[in-house]
Amino acid sequence: MSHYRYKVRHGENMTTVAEAYRIDREELRLFHNKHCDLGDDCLKIFESITPYICIPWEVRKRYSATTIRTFELVAPPKIEKINYGIIYRNNTKDKQLHYTLSLEKSVQNIVQITKDKLYLNNHNVDSVIEQLFEKIGNILYPLQLEVTQKQEINRIYNDSELKERWKTLLPWLKLRYNSEIYDQIETKTTLFFKNPNDYISQIFNDIFYAFYFMPIYRKYKDGIFNTTSSILLSSINQKINFNLNFKLHKHYTKSGKILLEVNGEEIHSILNDKKCKLDFSYKLHKETHKIFSVLGKITCYDDNLEEQELTFEIYELN
Repeated sequence: MSHYRYKVRHGENMTTVAEAYRIDREELRLFHNKHCDLGDDCLKIFESITPYICIPWEVRKRYSATTIRTFELVAPPKIEKINYGIIYRNNTKDKQLHYTLSLEKSVQNIVQITKDKLYLNNHNVDSVIEQLFEKIGNILYPLQLEVTQKQEINRIYNDSELKERWKTLLPWLKLRYNSEIYDQIETKTTLFFKNPNDYISQIFNDIFYAFYFMPIYRKYKDGIFNTTSSILLSSINQKINFNLNFKLHKHYTKSGKILLEVNGEEIHSILNDKKCKLDFSYKLHKETHKIFSVLGKITCYDDNLEEQELTFEIYELN
């Protein structure tokens, strides 16, 4: 077989098909005229109406190898252990946090996350308060999350373990960090660990959860999906409501990854034209749809109306 018959859909023509298949329009027209049935040839001077277009088979094979089959992302039913690096940077204040974590998912839709040590500007956290927050934060891990078929968080699966860890560590924390500030933190934290699932949103103030468990696994009509989402930006201590626009690209990247772009703007802002904006890109493995990387930038404004530029990155480690 020397050619493939492409059925022309509403709104398509020789030019749009040539662009999609990345072939010169005139080359495609001449090829079609050579292989089509009598009366189905296309003239050069205008876009003729034809029910199909003959496409060189090699061009079709190349197209199939470099494009997604359907505008749909399906959550992987199981994820073997993946190690990710996380970088969160406030470029305005020249402050960077980074850490690594491991993630795996069972066929029962349980995601387990183990988080490693946190670094501030490539150094260990050194202030007493920073160390205290790190110790309390580490109680969460290993963290097990029950997720939906679309890999959105449903509940904390090992909440009883978190309660026990808190009870075990509390006496040591009181002895090590005996202060007024600790007392204030301890009161709120004890309330949280009493029933973690009642305060599940507080666990996910870490921006990693907002973007890794973003509702990306779904169908995209013509590659597009729109929704709203609330994201806590800890750098400015504000939760921002965004209108989000998703665009799933038809063609794979040069490295053979699926590309999904997410752009967003704050829904309401008292600053009028000074709205928070975000611009993120996801790269996913084309066979499994597992997240390979997430890279993005957020522009926002603090209480003093000063612009803050935040960058965030998740990347798979070898």
